[in-house]
Amino acid sequence: MTKCCKCGANQRWSFEPNLKYRNGRVAVMVKDHGREYGMLSINVEEIELESGEFILNHDLNHNSQFLSEMLTFFEDTGKRVGYGFVRSQPVWRMKPA
Repeated sequence: MTKCCKCGANQRWSFEPNLKYRNGRVAVMVKDHGREYGMLSINVEEIELESGEFILNHDLNHNSQFLSEMLTFFEDTGKRVGYGFVRSQPVWRMKPA
């Protein structure tokens, strides 16, 4: 089931809320007008996360407008994690319905 992100007057962004990586962690694929835009989440198995949490994909950091629109349905947990060359990346989760 696709959940629509109502960003402004249009319905540009949508995402698949029930996707999982092979290890069972949350995987969030974002779509732009129904076409795959990219992964909002990234899977770093070495980092411990609570159920429902995901690491925000560092490739999206440059798009602040997009990220602010995504905060309609997701929330920042306040946690930050580092991996590889990435020093501090937010951990998000879906807002309660």
